[in-house]
Amino acid sequence: MPDFERVLSERGRGQAQACGEFLKQQNLKLDLVLSSPALRARETAESVISAAGLNCDIRFDQKIYEASSQTLFALVSEIDEARSSLMMVGHNPGLEDLIHMLTGRSEHLSPAMIAKISFEVEQWDGVSDNTSLLDWVVKPDQLDAEQQ
Repeated sequence: MPDFERVLSERGRGQAQACGEFLKQQNLKLDLVLSSPALRARETAESVISAAGLNCDIRFDQKIYEASSQTLFALVSEIDEARSSLMMVGHNPGLEDLIHMLTGRSEHLSPAMIAKISFEVEQWDGVSDNTSLLDWVVKPDQLDAEQQ
């Protein structure tokens, strides 16, 4: 099966559900979800939104699939200024590189990891290299431990 059409595994479905429940516990509100249109990313985004009880727009963008950090950075800088928060669902190495570009921190992102980044800018087009804060990273095994 081509990578783009690969479905989310049963384990992945559980992890996406756990991510959504975690976001709900954090009381995070999202205005927009930007997701790769790859099937497993779509399933992840939809499951997380549902489990978190979020009422937000979701946009599937072909540019996210196999994107470089520069492409992802460009997508962030083009966000409508009416949006104050977003979640991006995508793939590595682009997302790992984007976190490093934005925060100066290197994090290995395995499937179903969540990273929260804070921006100290007025508008999305003001985001630049090394000007953001990596607030936290949560791994799937941490979510499993919290639910036991």
